[in-house]
Amino acid sequence: MKRRTKKFDRNKGITLIALVITIIVLLILAGVSIATLTGSNGLITRTNQAKEETEKAGAKEKVQMEAAGSFDNYGKFNMDKLKENLKDNLGLTDEDIKDNPDGSITVTIDGYEVTVDSNGNVTVGEEATKPEEPELPEDTSGANHPELKDGMQAITFAENGTAQPVADSSKKDWYSYEETTDEDMTDGGTTDGGNSRWANATLNGNYYVWIPRYAYKIDNSVTYTSQSGTSHKIEVQFIGTNVTSSNVGTEVGEGWIVHPAFTFGGKELTGIWIGKYTTSGNTTTPTILPNENILGNINASMMFNTAQKLSTTNYDAHMMKNTEWGAVAYLAQSKYGRNGTEISRNQCADMYTGTGAGTGTNKIYNSPYAWNNATEEQKYNGEIGKLSSTTGNIYGVYDMSGGAYEYVMGVYGTQENPSAGSSGFTKFPDSKYYDLYTKTTADSSNIGDALYETKGWNTTMANADNFVNSNMIFFVRGGAIDTGGVLGGEFYFFSMDGGSSNLYGFHTVVTVK
Repeated sequence: MKRRTKKFDRNKGITLIALVITIIVLLILAGVSIATLTGSNGLITRTNQAKEETEKAGAKEKVQMEAAGSFDNYGKFNMDKLKENLKDNLGLTDEDIKDNPDGSITVTIDGYEVTVDSNGNVTVGEEATKPEEPELPEDTSGANHPELKDGMQAITFAENGTAQPVADSSKKDWYSYEETTDEDMTDGGTTDGGNSRWANATLNGNYYVWIPRYAYKIDNSVTYTSQSGTSHKIEVQFIGTNVTSSNVGTEVGEGWIVHPAFTFGGKELTGIWIGKYTTSGNTTTPTILPNENILGNINASMMFNTAQKLSTTNYDAHMMKNTEWGAVAYLAQSKYGRNGTEISRNQCADMYTGTGAGTGTNKIYNSPYAWNNATEEQKYNGEIGKLSSTTGNIYGVYDMSGGAYEYVMGVYGTQENPSAGSSGFTKFPDSKYYDLYTKTTADSSNIGDALYETKGWNTTMANADNFVNSNMIFFVRGGAIDTGGVLGGEFYFFSMDGGSSNLYGFHTVVTVK
């Protein structure tokens, strides 16, 4: 039997090589597809990113809606109103709303952190880029290191004026009481700004500036000429608590005086914290912030009681005394401040804190302006606004010239019975909280309070005719908005009865207990 053999057609089917190639191609295509779906720029990744951006935008929009409803009838943003709206309308709690040192708040909502600044601007996530903290030299002036207690946070300022918390406040690189020398001065003894960076800090969201303990000496042989008049040289030397009025002559030199503001209730202080701005807010919740309407329409006793609400466990808060005003004014006049430069007026007719002069060629005072017409340059962190601080930059104390008239705790009367006038005081507080004047004219016994020693500096109004008396009980400092150059300035003073007015405000001071 003949065996049949089946022949295979070599032209049909696929070879092993072709199969391998096909598999490789399929794997490549699959890899491309997987990468398209899951890579760093893949479809799934982009879908997730889009989902996250949508959720983030939703969180921002929720807060923006509440911020939009937190402006008053004059277009001013109200942070307290925003907090109420967030709680009432979005069901947030105090734990979801965090106060920041620069006056902004951070709101945690839907898993995202949304920031709202003091003007009502809203940012979320990476939009809120934190400015880099500037590198600063250490202080070598010999000034006493600021006393930080009860959570007081040391700060510096970024170029845009944003407050930056200091990580290590034990160092001396976050402040520098640097000299402004004659080489820095232009235009007959004036300068566009200052070199000194006085120490700044926040306590419970409010801003304060450290005035270190010092001795001073006035040199009337040196005259500075400014837009409003003339002034003279004040020399300052920083000292420790070991130097007192009894030994300053041997420890520092003949003619030097330990400034009386650094003795408080018999205690020798290393320094005092001054409210950076005129006090704002209300009598229940006072604030010390920029771009705020002053707290006015209250009498002197209410001012004093309101300031005390800012006290903490280790800090005694009180309405500024006349000698404490003088301590700031003298340091500003010295080489550690403006070195004879006159502080520019706050010319905001609506009396908002931290604002500067009107626009024009005159740097000290110009035409008054309404708050809603204020430019960014005229606000506390603008180039015009900074000239209204005691340092000529953002690190000084504001509202010492112009703005609101400022009541201080400098009162007329006898040792047993300070006069109350219209102040509302039925009983005066402890004598450490006020400076008592028993005469109706200034004389050489008035030291450190910017009365007799600086009479007539940069103004023709600061003279004996404006001294306290039995009718006008309280000293008023700083003046108000001014078009003639005589109604304001850090050395300006006159007297009033202590009654309330929307034109009168006050600074707050805190001292270590």
